[in-house]
Amino acid sequence: MTHSPDDVVIKLPRDMALALFEWAYRFMETQDPTFTHPADAVVVDRIASELEWELPEVRTEAYPSLLRSSRESVVAGYRSRLGQSHAAWLDALRYQDVEP
Repeated sequence: MTHSPDDVVIKLPRDMALALFEWAYRFMETQDPTFTHPADAVVVDRIASELEWELPEVRTEAYPSLLRSSRESVVAGYRSRLGQSHAAWLDALRYQDVEP
């Protein structure tokens, strides 16, 4: 698989990938992000740590602005690819806005 220069690649051991899959799948089915096993939190912590290492922009003053535009881009792309009827679940989620 080839990667673009904008891709961030994180490798996980298979056991962590399985734990992440189960947590993410359950979240997508229930829209409840509650961790139901300590492994869920461990994997999310591992990914956050890897991303912090790979993304130098999280340590810059521009980070809040970059995050805002990245979030908008992600949602717009998702809605564009799947259409509003398949993305309606996004509007049903509860959000708590927290500034970075």
